[in-house]
Amino acid sequence: MNRNFTIVFSAATAMALVLLISTRLVSNSAQPPSPFTGSSSFSYGIAGDPGQTTCNHCHTGTTRVDPAKFTLKLSPDSAGLVGTANVVSGATQYIPDSVEWVSIELNGTNGSTPKFGFQVTALDSANNMAGSFALVNTQKTVSGTSVTTGRQYVGHRQADGTTKAWSFKWRTPHTGAVTFYYTCNMANGDGDDLTPGDSVYAATSTIAAGPGPNGIADLTDISAITAYPLPFTHSLTLRMTLDKSADLSLTLVSASGTVVKALYSGCSSAGTFERSFGLSDVAAGLYLIKVTSGGKEKVIRTIKL
Repeated sequence: MNRNFTIVFSAATAMALVLLISTRLVSNSAQPPSPFTGSSSFSYGIAGDPGQTTCNHCHTGTTRVDPAKFTLKLSPDSAGLVGTANVVSGATQYIPDSVEWVSIELNGTNGSTPKFGFQVTALDSANNMAGSFALVNTQKTVSGTSVTTGRQYVGHRQADGTTKAWSFKWRTPHTGAVTFYYTCNMANGDGDDLTPGDSVYAATSTIAAGPGPNGIADLTDISAITAYPLPFTHSLTLRMTLDKSADLSLTLVSASGTVVKALYSGCSSAGTFERSFGLSDVAAGLYLIKVTSGGKEKVIRTIKL
């Protein structure tokens, strides 16, 4: 009698163990484990931010610090994510109180059937959440907030061997330097995160607050300001609507705040103001166009490829 009970118990235990391991492996291949289990809140992050862990919390191995494994980009819109002009680690400023597009791309591979995943957060100098994230593609990315730290994270939703780049939006803070913390896992695809073989990397990028888009509410006689194409290559056109005559000053400024070129200065009549500027002599990179009128200004962001 006792022997039969032992056999039944052992079989049940084995089945439970197989089910537990299988469930764990399936959930991890779909998305990061504890932080993103279908809930918008969780206890800890795996972006490598201060006081938190990384992907090796579950994937056995050492987390290596290697910024070359990532390309983190910042752009005013999705078109600007094409190319490498706006790599956050190479930029110096973000535009306060605005919406930026963020893209993270993984460089490298691991194994013949790899799977790729990531998690990222953005913190101020006090290690609090800087701004907020908004998802663009809910099929590929997922977001959640830690109930312990209040930090928001974005991570992959479906790990596979083809998706190595993800994009989402970031509502920037009002001021202060911001540090992006991010980790990635380049899994070898063997379906086992308990044995060595998966490659976990971590990196950080810090950028300062640049000139804000202040004055847009105050420039009541100027509206619908746009700069196109975005990104541009040889020339840039600036267009706006003036409700009344106004003295305008247009200046091209680098991302670090240095004046690159004076574009226009003069009195313009009411109606549509449109000017094109040849900028073939300007180096590729991120720029700001400052529209000044009556001591107030509006800042527009643009990109030269």
